[in-house]
Parts: sequence; structure tokens; C-alpha cells
Amino acid sequence: QLTDVNGTTNIYKNGHLVTAVPGQVAGWLDDTRLLVNELTNEGMAGLQDSGTTIFDSLGNKLGTTPILNMGPFQMVSADSVYLPSYTGFSTSRNVIVSLATGASIWASANSSLGIGAVGGSQVVFTSGNLVLAQPF
Repeated sequence: QLTDVNGTTNIYKNGHLVTAVPGQVAGWLDDTRLLVNELTNEGMAGLQDSGTTIFDSLGNKLGTTPILNMGPFQMVSADSVYLPSYTGFSTSRNVIVSLATGASIWASANSSLGIGAVGGSQVVFTSGNLVLAQPF
């Protein structure tokens, strides 16, 4: 269980606080790896994205990923995630990206409304007034 308190993510196990890690939780990658968006206070500019870190369930830092400001995601493989509306490119698009490199493995040419999912070898998402299914 996780809670996000003022830029810190608390990690609980069986209702007991295990530890706290810096940043805002993006979500669990699997049962043992947690993805956290790191933030820095830039004074008048407020909190700014400064990186994305992978922690284990005890709060130990396992590594980082070059993907900034991870929003809702779905795991596709041990190293890749589906982002239904990623703004790391010039437009908001559906992408499947590598956690290790940040490189796009798959991207739709269609804009996204931020609602979608991966099922089998298809990405199903909303684009305008359409629901599209595209292979990846």
C-alpha cells in the first residue's frame, strides 16, 4: 500500500509503515518494483520533474529511468510500459517505451484522449470520437 504525502511516498506492508521514499508515486511495476517521479523545488517555479526512480518494496533504490513525469501506465513486459497519453513527445500520443532507455518501442500516429489499454498484441484507445485498436 502507498500514500503520497507532500512529495514523499510512504510504503506500507500489512498496514505498517516500511519506509518513505522521495517523490510522487507513479505505480507498481510488479510485486517488488515501485516507480516514483522525483521532484525538486525550484522556488517560484514550484516543484519540477527531476527524474524517475525505481525502488524495491523496502525502499532501496534499484535504478532510474529516463522517462520523466510518468502518469498512468500499464506494464507490457519487464522492461516496457504503455502510456496512454504521454506528453514527452511533441503531441500527446499513445506510446510503449523502454524503461531502460526511454526509447519509444511503439507509438500511434493518432492523438490520444488518455484512455487506453494493451491486450494481447493490440493497443486499444480513444482518439477523438473513435475507439481504435492498433497492433504493436
